[in-house]
Amino acid sequence: LQIQETDGVHWHLLRCIGCQFIGASFLLYRLRNSLVETLCACYFIRILGLISMLLVLVHCSAETPNLIHPNYLKIAKYWCCGWLVVNLYLQSAHRWTIGDTVIANVTENIIFQIDSLISIIIGAAWLAFPGWLLHRQVRISLSESHEFCARFMGTDFLTAYVITNHALHWKNLGDRLIALDARILICALTFAAQIWSQYAYSEHWNGGHWVGILLVSFWMLMAALLRYHSTVQMSQAEEKAKIH
Repeated sequence: LQIQETDGVHWHLLRCIGCQFIGASFLLYRLRNSLVETLCACYFIRILGLISMLLVLVHCSAETPNLIHPNYLKIAKYWCCGWLVVNLYLQSAHRWTIGDTVIANVTENIIFQIDSLISIIIGAAWLAFPGWLLHRQVRISLSESHEFCARFMGTDFLTAYVITNHALHWKNLGDRLIALDARILICALTFAAQIWSQYAYSEHWNGGHWVGILLVSFWMLMAALLRYHSTVQMSQAEEKAKIH
């Protein structure tokens, strides 16, 4: 096995993965007692995430067998498979419920779908072209370990599309606000990680990294505006219900 030293690029990618995990944990905890269609979305995001991670692990063992010890890879694969079976069972027990037809106004419908589209594009890009995306942003030579971390991060971005896409079908508008809170939390943490890495590891990151920072800033602002709009809409609906 090749022993490699870590650098600022590794740590930044791992921080971004951690941001996704924190946001997902927040989301799953807040939605633990929600309606069936909301729970199914949570199970589905786990299923998609575990399958994506399995693909990354299989790719690693096939293309870069010396990167991670085979025993560690085997443990990770078994762990993913075990949780995949559990979540497939839970999803099947809830009959893979999506929900009713889209329950949203035009603004919410458009922005939620844009959010899903951004997640898919960013996630797919990091999974498919990690080296190409990184080499324009860094000052150092990239290795297979950088690409592995980047692909792992890509799985988190890709699977995040599930929540905002399915949220349009949720009857409980409060659950939809929680989904937006999770998106804002992930973007805010990722933004903080990007700013930290840009200055703490300035010898590793170049000016191209600011493009990613601006993208996450826009994403966070869009989610925050939608959160405000949805809150106003919910308040107005509650006031009308009280009047009637």
